[in-house]
Amino acid sequence: YSAHRTDYLRPERRVIRYATFGEEALGTMAPPSEAQIAARYQRDTALYQAKQTRTLTQLVLPTEAAAKAVATEVSGGTSLAAAAASKGLATTKIGPITRNELATQSSQAVANAAFAASQGALVAPARGGLGWYLLRVDAIDNTPARSLAEVQGDIAKALAEEQRKAAFADLAANVEDGLDNGGSLADVAKKLKLEIKTTEPITADGRVYGKQEAAPAALAPALKTAFEMEEGQPQLAEVDPGKTYLVYEAAGITPSAAAP
Repeated sequence: YSAHRTDYLRPERRVIRYATFGEEALGTMAPPSEAQIAARYQRDTALYQAKQTRTLTQLVLPTEAAAKAVATEVSGGTSLAAAAASKGLATTKIGPITRNELATQSSQAVANAAFAASQGALVAPARGGLGWYLLRVDAIDNTPARSLAEVQGDIAKALAEEQRKAAFADLAANVEDGLDNGGSLADVAKKLKLEIKTTEPITADGRVYGKQEAAPAALAPALKTAFEMEEGQPQLAEVDPGKTYLVYEAAGITPSAAAP
């Protein structure tokens, strides 16, 4: 036994006490107020203004002369795609796209020309960032302006979600601050009405000692730290980012040693 002592080493085992919590720990929150909804509507007023988007077929050519030559072919009855193919080029579908988005992609001149033309028209060649643009207006979609009354429900839902996420982040930060200032796992569990669970002795590789079963899956993100921490010093870990947190501590540590 003395000569082969290392053959009888048992791994370090730790009993972990833990509890998990998600947004349900917040309980019921007050809905967004009318003033908050109105303020958000004012902030995002551009989103609710009337707007027009267009779907376009685009062909970019290196020179104005080449662009005008293709435009002449199309005027004579050749399709834009066929005219492009005869020159080894290909058209591209663009949109639905707004005037500002098109201006950013090409130039203001191209955007102005495209949004001045009627549906089905071939826009006269205009200079853009990649060359001379030929555009055909395939579709025009007009979205009317939306009033506060029309979007109030959507804004309220978005605000409620934002406020809940912010409150949950604050809750997690407060729990962490409490633990850093000497708070216990029991304190957190009592405050948030959580159930504390206790594992059987587990090993650093995530197995229950002496059994063919794994440690609870909730401990996976914190297992490495759990085998580095001091006994009775709880910590907070994020299990599912922004959704679930784990509060845990090592409640019993059995050092690695040879079996008697």
